Amino acid sequence: MNQEREENRIKELFHELKREEESRAPDFARVMEAARSRPVKTRRPLRILTIAVATALLVMAISSLFVIRQLSPKPAPVERVETEEPPVESIPPTVITAGPDKNESLSNNEAPKPARRRVTRRPRQAATLISGWQSPTDFLLIPPGQQLLRTTPRLGESIVNIEVFFLDEKN
Repeated sequence: MNQEREENRIKELFHELKREEESRAPDFARVMEAARSRPVKTRRPLRILTIAVATALLVMAISSLFVIRQLSPKPAPVERVETEEPPVESIPPTVITAGPDKNESLSNNEAPKPARRRVTRRPRQAATLISGWQSPTDFLLIPPGQQLLRTTPRLGESIVNIEVFFLDEKN
């Protein structure tokens, strides 16, 4: 019984709330009439102005990029000269020395020149093409018995040759 009374009380409160809100809300017909009677404003001038400004900014950005590219210094083209290198054995090491020879003597006013160390030229190795490169671990991908996997077995032949001998033949 107590529960039915509480439910009825809640229903009454909801109905009271609904009546209050209906009294505050404006009449639908009156709102619709006001909306229909209002003149329609076109927003085209604002849209056209927005599109014009966006286009102008885009043109300015593209033209400034073009001008910056034209004014920036261009790198000089690299010319490749392919020459054949002499073999490694034929390149003599170059020795650069400075200072007086054994026969020459230094005067009192001259300071001795610092001696330069011996410079040897290293042979240039030909650049290997990327198409000719092989992995150093390629052999790990080859399975054992790969030749057996690449050939087709023939009927009547065995992979392993077993020599058969009979005891009766040798005695």
